[in-house]
Order: sequence, then structure tokens, then C-alpha cells
Amino acid sequence: VSMHHGNNSLQEIPMIERMYERGGPYLTTEDCAMTVLAGSTFGGGGSVNWFCSLRPPHYVREEWAQKYKLKHFESPWFSHCVDKGCELLGVQTEHMKPHSPQNAMLMKGCRRLGYHCETAPQQGQPTGDEGLCCIGVKHGVRQGTVGSLLFDAAKTGNLRYITGCRVDRVSIEAHTARGIVGTVHGGKATVRASAKIVVAACGSLQTPLLLKRSGLQNSHIGQNLRLHPVTGVYGEFKEDITVYDGAPMTTVSCVAANIGGTGYGCRLETPSAHPGILAASMAWKGAVDLREEFFKMKKLCFIIILTRDTGAGRVYEDKHNLPRVEYVINNTDKNHMLIAMEKGLNALVAAGAEKVCTIQSGIERFQCNLKPASVGGGGGGATRLMLLGHSLLNLIPLHIFLSDESKSNNIRGSGL
Repeated sequence: VSMHHGNNSLQEIPMIERMYERGGPYLTTEDCAMTVLAGSTFGGGGSVNWFCSLRPPHYVREEWAQKYKLKHFESPWFSHCVDKGCELLGVQTEHMKPHSPQNAMLMKGCRRLGYHCETAPQQGQPTGDEGLCCIGVKHGVRQGTVGSLLFDAAKTGNLRYITGCRVDRVSIEAHTARGIVGTVHGGKATVRASAKIVVAACGSLQTPLLLKRSGLQNSHIGQNLRLHPVTGVYGEFKEDITVYDGAPMTTVSCVAANIGGTGYGCRLETPSAHPGILAASMAWKGAVDLREEFFKMKKLCFIIILTRDTGAGRVYEDKHNLPRVEYVINNTDKNHMLIAMEKGLNALVAAGAEKVCTIQSGIERFQCNLKPASVGGGGGGATRLMLLGHSLLNLIPLHIFLSDESKSNNIRGSGL
């Protein structure tokens, strides 16, 4: 799916329905415990992300290198690749201050408690409409995937982009990828393309489905889906916060990012939040309650708990050729999220919140003369989650398609 940036209305619901997989909040896990937000537009997640650009931590690179025998992740060559990617995307930390009120509150609360918190590198230069980044941009100046990699590739004259195209399968002859077959205009016209190399880059949800439709039988395809589940806490302040104004994620706290030295845990960040997504994510306590919360929207400050999950799920295709996601968060990740939620609530209180709450159903709001750590006592901190973005590298175990001595299902001329 795609559109010209000049056709971007910047209205939340229409744009989410056009730019996200399955229309945004309508894609959930099978048990309906998680909403999955995944970019489905020209440029993919890079066209709807929140500008925050964090380098892979050393402990993640070490895990990839040692656990999966992918030694190049610890090499200077990989560091050079990360540097080059940051250069292409215009990643910088010089031009985003002052922080938005929401980011300032996270920084203020963390510093008062001695928690780690720092300025998060941002993608591209400020444009004045960063608060709308989750629904695209109006003026075509965003330096995401479209404004960097795809733009540079187009300038070579060797590529053509076909938007609104569904790729039905990869053409395979004699165990070699030869091209693709797809449809455009809602399936009314067929597109065939021949190529020496086919790169499957349909995102973590659609790439496995394409491989299976193409006849690949590797048992790992669609397994090991990581969602980086997200939950949230929020506080009510005296002053205006206005969560949808300003760059959404210019600060990050890693106070709970490496719990027990395992390399797993949660980051504390602030979201790009507009009324529709907030309504879909906040705990339902009745129409009157939600209406009252929305009247106080300018006073609310949100902190998201972004988890590096130890567990995994799977993605498969239903009879309507739509992605379905099976994912149940495990106890380790639940505990990590509860630890991080407590840190987030403490930060809100330290920053001056009058009330704090979580987005879980059944958790009442707390006046801040109560101990915020008590929110985690019920063990229900992972009952309502959202994925903000798309899923990640381990869709198929890394050694299946990255190691020097293996190929994806022995199909030559294919890449992931």
C-alpha cells in the first residue's frame, strides 16, 4: 500500500487504516491480548516510526555472535555498517532540544531517582510536525527509508517501484529464485518480474507468508516471531503535557534494559500518542470514565515499557491470505515488564504526577501519596499490550539465513 505524501491528510484514523497492516488496531494476537501495529506502506515501518534511532547494544551484538556463531556482529565491519546506516538516515542528537514536555518529565523523574536517562538520537532534521510521525508526513522531507535508501537507489536508474502491489509468490526454477509474480489494482492486473536476485523484504509478518506461498518448506519459516511487547503507565500532572505535540521519543531510560545481566529487559520511552491509539490502548472502565480521561488528555504523560522479549510466537496465513499471529508472553518477560512498570511509575511520581495508573484493566488510579510500587502486586501487568512498530531480526533463527555456511532453504539467488 502506498500514497504520495501530498495526499496525506494527517487525520489519525484514515491514515492508520491506510498505512498499517490490517488497518492498525484490528490486527491482534489470537488471544486478543495484544494489538499489533506494523507499517504497511511504501517504506514499511520506516515511514511510520518515531524517529528514535538506537544502536544495537554491545551485549546484543555479543549474543548474536556467540550464541548464533555470527562473528561479524562483533567486528569493526558491522560497526562501520551501523555508522553508514546512521549517516544515510541523518541520525543526530544536536537539533531536537528543547524536549517536549512528555520527554522532559521522563528525564526529570529519572534524574531525581538516579535512574539512567539520556537523549535518544533522532532520524533526520526537525521539521515541526514530528508529533505526527506515526501517520506519515505532509511535505515529503522525512529522511526515513523512502528519503534515504530508496531515494538513492532510484537515482541510479536501475530500479522501478511499483506501489499497491501484492507479491503472490517468488518464481523458483531448479532451486533458484528467478523473479516474482504479483497483482496490482486490487488483483485486477498481474505483474511479472524476472531478476537474478530476489530480496524478500516484506516485513516480519508478510515475509514468511510470501516464502510459504512460494513453496518453501523450511520448518522455521513463520516461527520465532519476536514482537517486543509494549505496555504503558501514565500520570496526571497540573501542567499541560499535550502528548501529541513535539518529537515523541527524544529520551530513553535503560534503567531496566539489562535485568540481571541477561541482555533482556525493558526500555522506558515516551510514545507518539493520538486519541484513537490512546482509546484503543487505555484500560476500559466504561464510557463515562474514558470520556473523563479524554477531557484530561492534555494533562496526561505516558511512558511506554518496551520489552526485549525472551519468548517468541509465530505468524501464519489464514484462508483469506491475511496474517494471523500466535503469541503468548512468557513469565520471564512478564516479570521484566513489571519491574520496568514500577520504575516508570516511580519516575512519574518523582517528576510531580498527582495521579498514576497503568493501562491494564482492573488497576485503579493511585494518588501519589501511595507507594507506586504496589501497582505491580497483582501480577496482572501484561494483560493488555501493544506492539508499536514491527517485529524483528529473529523471525527465522539467525543462523538459518545469516551464517556463512547456510542458505535459506537452499534456494539460490534469494535473500532476506
